[in-house]
Amino acid sequence: MFTGIIESLGKVESLQNVGGDVRLRIQTDLDMSDVHLGDSIATNGICLTVIDWGENWYAADVSRESLNRSTLASWKAGQAVNVEKAMLPTTRFGGHIVSGHVDAVGEITVVRSDARSLYFEVTAPVEIAKYLAEKGSVTVDGISLTINHLRGNILSLNLIPHTAERTNIGTWKVGSQVNLEVDVLARYIERLLLGDKAAEPKAESKLSMEFLAANEQLLPTFLENYGLWIYAILFLIIFAETGSVFMFFLPGDSLLIAVGALCSTAESVHLHYMGVLLIIASILGYMVNYYTGRALGFKFFHAHSRWFKPEYIKKTNHYFEKHGGKTILVARFVPFVRSFAPFAAGAGHMKMPVFMLYNILGGWIWIALLLGAGYGA
Repeated sequence: MFTGIIESLGKVESLQNVGGDVRLRIQTDLDMSDVHLGDSIATNGICLTVIDWGENWYAADVSRESLNRSTLASWKAGQAVNVEKAMLPTTRFGGHIVSGHVDAVGEITVVRSDARSLYFEVTAPVEIAKYLAEKGSVTVDGISLTINHLRGNILSLNLIPHTAERTNIGTWKVGSQVNLEVDVLARYIERLLLGDKAAEPKAESKLSMEFLAANEQLLPTFLENYGLWIYAILFLIIFAETGSVFMFFLPGDSLLIAVGALCSTAESVHLHYMGVLLIIASILGYMVNYYTGRALGFKFFHAHSRWFKPEYIKKTNHYFEKHGGKTILVARFVPFVRSFAPFAAGAGHMKMPVFMLYNILGGWIWIALLLGAGYGA
């Protein structure tokens, strides 16, 4: 996982064809002293696995999937690339959540000066337009950027001088191809549900029935087979996803939208009863996760741990003292982070009254918004 805050402007040293794949070697001024075999380093937004490294370089193998999905197939020796090492649990979260999994390649269509900033327009492929939102975040060649305006699948960006100096945007020109990764935050749910209509400049904010049909097809079957036990089943799913760091894979967001749609069509499933029940499940899940982190979190922090060293717990404590409330609130809308945040809050000894305030508020908003989105489809 990365933040989109570029740490180094690297350079492609060599590209070698190895059995149809590519072995890549990158020069960088990053501190490589803490790099280990198998670590991840984002290179122009592509998450690459380190297979070899030295004082000022690292090497990685690139699969056909990455070559087909990104701009990497067109890279040349000597080309400038943006480099960022994977974030640690205690890293300052300066950008937004970046996975390093490129979704598509976009094209620079406009480049001009805008006072001291640089203004760019990027045309994204139609198929990813539904994931973009005005004033939301997008990753362009590994850089965390804010979408200033959005016209269908054309996004406009402003880059300040500092970003221009520390990244490869000086090489961007009209016609340049760039790697794009969409954001995972909840602000994208509405445009996600628009389906292909998101590429239309005047697309209306209506839910995609195709999306709902794909996600809710199992719920009527559950209702038919288990009747009102569906309340208990859904309670347990939401409780499990929010109550354990190991249950991050459960489909919380899409499930809630599908449940909202079910409430609008099934007479035996009431929206208000379901909403109250799932809000309780989400709040209780966070409480269990918090107390688990408070009781067991210290066991992850020991001198021989690669990621969770003892000094990190002090940084975690300090972070949750300053930013704990908004972290708990925003985490509700971010898969994986939703399952990890309350555990980290407990391990960081976030004050319980503050945690509960944002736990209740976040749980209520999360459930209400997504159930309401599905119900109004």
